[in-house]
Amino acid sequence: MFARLLARFERLSGCRIACRTERDWCTFAVTSPEFGASQALVIDPESGAFLAIIGAWVEVAGPGPASPERLLRRCLREPLTSVVRDIEGAFFLVFGDPRTHGVAMATDIVGSLHVFVRDVPGGLAICTSARALAALGAGALDPVAAQEFWASGIIFEDRSLWQGVRKLGPGRIVTIDAQMKRSEKRYWSFEEVNGNTLSLKEASARLGDALVSAATRIARAYPNILADVTGGYDSRAAISGFVGAGIRFCATVSGPSTSADVIVSKRIGETLKIPHYHVEIEVERRAAVAEDALALTDGEYELFEYARIAATHRGHARRGLSASVNGSFGELARGYWWELLFPWLGAIRPLDATRLSRKRFAAIPYDTGAIEEKARLDFRDHMSEVVARSVALLAGKPNTTQMDHAYLDLRMQRWHGRISSSTLHIWPCFSPFMFRSVLMPILDAVPLARWRSLLVRRLLADRVPVLANLPLEHGYPATTARLTNIHRFAPVAAHYFKRIRDKIAGGHSPSVAAGSDLTLLEELSLRDPASWMLAAHTIFATERLPHYVEQAAREGLSLAGRRLLTIELAVRSVSQSAQMSDNPAAGK
Repeated sequence: MFARLLARFERLSGCRIACRTERDWCTFAVTSPEFGASQALVIDPESGAFLAIIGAWVEVAGPGPASPERLLRRCLREPLTSVVRDIEGAFFLVFGDPRTHGVAMATDIVGSLHVFVRDVPGGLAICTSARALAALGAGALDPVAAQEFWASGIIFEDRSLWQGVRKLGPGRIVTIDAQMKRSEKRYWSFEEVNGNTLSLKEASARLGDALVSAATRIARAYPNILADVTGGYDSRAAISGFVGAGIRFCATVSGPSTSADVIVSKRIGETLKIPHYHVEIEVERRAAVAEDALALTDGEYELFEYARIAATHRGHARRGLSASVNGSFGELARGYWWELLFPWLGAIRPLDATRLSRKRFAAIPYDTGAIEEKARLDFRDHMSEVVARSVALLAGKPNTTQMDHAYLDLRMQRWHGRISSSTLHIWPCFSPFMFRSVLMPILDAVPLARWRSLLVRRLLADRVPVLANLPLEHGYPATTARLTNIHRFAPVAAHYFKRIRDKIAGGHSPSVAAGSDLTLLEELSLRDPASWMLAAHTIFATERLPHYVEQAAREGLSLAGRRLLTIELAVRSVSQSAQMSDNPAAGK
C-alpha cells in the first residue's frame, strides 16, 4: 500500500522523494521543495527512533538555527505536547518511537500546512496530497466539499474534495499505537485566549517584542529573507520586527506599476534603503500551466490564480533568496470582520452564525443550477451550521474572540493554508502573525485596542515611526490620529467605499482573450462537454457543462468556469493515476 501511495504521490505532485525510513510498523518518506534545503528526516542511531518535520518552522528557544536533531532528542525524553509548543510556523511533525511501535503526529496551531489521512486496509495512510490518497480508492468527489469549493473557492472543516479523505485539524497531536488504535488531542486552542485582558499599551509592547523575536528566529534559520511589502497595514507590521531587530531584508510587491500598492511599496523600499523587486506577471492559460498548478494546489485552489503566485515565488527563489515572509493573519490585529459585531463589541454573547454566513462566507451568488437538485445545499444555511460548529466551545468567550476563531479556523486555515501549503513545495514561506507568540498579545487585547487598526497603528508609531508616517495605499498614514495630523486622514472615506466595492466585485480575475480559453479546452481535450469526467459524478448537472464551454468560446472562462475546470482536472488526474498504477503498462 505504501509503495502505491508513494508512486501516486510522486506522479501527481511532481515532487522527488528526498529521504525515507522503513520500519516493520511504519514507513515514512519526505520530499524536498524545488528551492531551498531538503525537508528534515533524522534518525537516532541508538534507539532507531525517527523524527520528520516538514514546512517552514522555527523554535521558540534554543541556540542557533532550528534543529530537528534537537527536537528528536527532546521527543525521546519529553511529552510531544511540550515539544510542539516550542515550534512556530507552518509545519507537520511525525515522531516514530520503536520503544512502543507507535507514531505521533502534530500539526501547527492554525493547520496551515495541509495534511490528509485515509483509512486503508491494515493501516492509515497520511499524505500532504489528498489526491494521492483519493487515488488509492474510488476517487469519488465529496458532495459537500465540491459545492463549498464551487460556491466560495474554499473547502471547510476537515473535508477534502474526496470522500474518505479528511484533513487533520489545527493544533492537534494524533497518536497511533501498535494496535492501530488512534487517539487525538489538542495541544493549543482558542480556549487559551483571554480576550479583553491587555490594554492598548500592553498589547502594543508585547506584540512589538514578539515580532522582533519572530524576525530574529526566522533570519537565524533563513538569513536571506524576502518580505512582501504592500501598501497596507499587515505587511508593514510584519517587517517592523525585522527593522526593529536591525535585520536586513529584501522587499517585493506584485501588480501594475501604476497601482497604489506598488507605488507605496517602492517608497518604503527607498526609505529603508533595501533591495526592492517589483513583479508584474500574467500567466498563459495553457494546459501545462494548469497541470503544474494542479500538482501544487491539489485541486483546492483556482489553478490560474495560483499559477501567478507560483511564477512569482519561483522567480524570487531563483534570485538566491532563502525564504519568503508575508503579513497574512495580520488582519486579526485590526479586528477583521468585527464590524458585524457592532454595537456589542466584546460582549459575552453568542456569535450570530447566520449573519456571518450571509455577510461573508455566502455573500456572493453562484450558479446553483450547476448542482444536481438532489445533491444541492442551501449554502447560506450550510455555512451557518459550519460557523456554529466552529465556535461551539467558545460560548463563554467574548464575541470578538469567537469571531477571531471563526476567521482563523474557517477562512485562514483553508484559504491561506492552501496557498501556504502549495508554496511550500517551491520554497519556505512564513507569516510571523501565525506564530503563537505573536498571535496571543493580539487576541488578548481589549477590543477597542484593535478597533479600526489602532493596535497596528500604535505599534508602528512606537516601534518604527518612519513606517508609521508613510502613507498607506489609501493615502492616509499608518500612524495614530492626533489633532496635529488629523488632516492627513481625509482619504478614509474613499478607502471604505473601495472596500465595499471590492467585496461586491469578488476576487481577482486575470484578463484573457476568449480564444485563448477555447484553445486551453482543446489542449485539455475538453472542447466537447461530453468529454468532461465530471459528467460521471452525481454532483454537477451535466446539462450545464455546455454553458461553460460556450462561455469560454465567447468571452473566456469566468471564475466559476475556472473553478469547474479545477475540479475536472483533479478528478481526471486521480482517475488516470489509479489506472496507471493498476496497469503499469499504461504509463509506458
